[in-house]
Amino acid sequence: MWNARFQFTVHVPELALVRFVVEDYDAASHNDLVGLYTLPFTSMQNGYRHVPLLTKRGSLIPSAGLFVHIMVLDAK
Repeated sequence: MWNARFQFTVHVPELALVRFVVEDYDAASHNDLVGLYTLPFTSMQNGYRHVPLLTKRGSLIPSAGLFVHIMVLDAK
């Protein structure tokens, strides 16, 4: 559980992608990729969401995912 907040400004939502990346931290070597998932910013919906994780080759990792809370606000 990371319990971290990320806030950023998106200038062109139609071209923006959001990528979730999970790595295995190891002080003795490079971090190893556990899984990732990328989606268009415009497809994100507010609320609690389950984000599946994929391998670097795009295969679904069974029983692996992230539970996230999304809150997209209009800056106008």
